[in-house]
Amino acid sequence: RSSDLNADKKLQSLWVICNKMPKHNQDNFRYLIKFLAKLTQYSDINKMTPSNIAIVLGPNLLWAKHEGTLAEMAAATSVHVVTIIEPIIQHADWFFPGEMDFNVSGDFLSVAPASNINHSLHPGGDNTFESGKLEKKRPV
Repeated sequence: RSSDLNADKKLQSLWVICNKMPKHNQDNFRYLIKFLAKLTQYSDINKMTPSNIAIVLGPNLLWAKHEGTLAEMAAATSVHVVTIIEPIIQHADWFFPGEMDFNVSGDFLSVAPASNINHSLHPGGDNTFESGKLEKKRPV
């Protein structure tokens, strides 16, 4: 399907960009994205889906290079940021393989995530970024 190929190309392009970050920035971004992906595992309780997280936190991660009015910047970033941050959160394990230990102090108990989780970019719509629908090959 053409939309699957486009989605796969978008993920590959995002992967290339993520890997161009300076090492320290990439390490911080990896930790944050893996944490946000873990947070989405409890979205049935906390309502923090990848889309909601991208809407709320995305503008703090990405912003326009050129400044304009506050309204112009808000309008431009809200749509663009979600289309960048949401799939990175949805595919955190593909972008950043391996586990993260968020319990660095040892003070927290592990809780099993909600089992019936289905995130989509558009409620009721076709989600080309949904897990399992893409081959998600990394560029060479």
